[in-house]
Amino acid sequence: MLSANDLFLPITDVKVPDFFYDIQESSANKFQQQATSFLHGQGIDPMNSVSHITTDKTNWETGTIKPEYSKEVLAWCNKTFNLKFVNAYIVKTGPYKNGPWHCEGPIFKTRRCALNFLVKGDLGTTKAQWGVHKHIETHPEEIEKHFSGAVPVDDVDVIAEYVSTDKQPFFYNTACLHRSCNESTDVPRTLLSVSIFESTGLKEIYAMYKKGTLLRT
Repeated sequence: MLSANDLFLPITDVKVPDFFYDIQESSANKFQQQATSFLHGQGIDPMNSVSHITTDKTNWETGTIKPEYSKEVLAWCNKTFNLKFVNAYIVKTGPYKNGPWHCEGPIFKTRRCALNFLVKGDLGTTKAQWGVHKHIETHPEEIEKHFSGAVPVDDVDVIAEYVSTDKQPFFYNTACLHRSCNESTDVPRTLLSVSIFESTGLKEIYAMYKKGTLLRT
């Protein structure tokens, strides 16, 4: 089974530019699609759409950010870390709601790991969760090879969670089943999520962190 070190890595020793926490997504355009396209395995391009899914217990939205902001975010990330960052967008979860359990899978193979910044949220309450599928016998990090999309809540066992107690960035394993969890607060959750190039997973990032080579000097 995976440990917490395999799933998330908070970064406390960097100064994040203030404008990161003011970024809002662009308005929808003609490419707007329902997130059900992605969540049923059809896929969407998060850099060209604003998408959302809403049910009784789920309220989750992804959206593009303005190109000038995206350029600055990627430049800062690539300058700060010895990693290659490839895109950035906003992920929102409504009050008293959760995101759907999902993994990016083969459709979004360039997103095995992300660097997330909590733009807005109830510190000490809002959190991220990781899970394992009850009915698919595979290593948690191997499930992303099987499909891209959502998994019913009843088919997932929670194996770990990360509660945000500050707004410092954290690396986030997206190869496993994961979701945002905001069901216990009336404050919306907004993340700025920056994808890392496909060949890099959290294990490699954690090893760099332990060796002291993650941050550029």
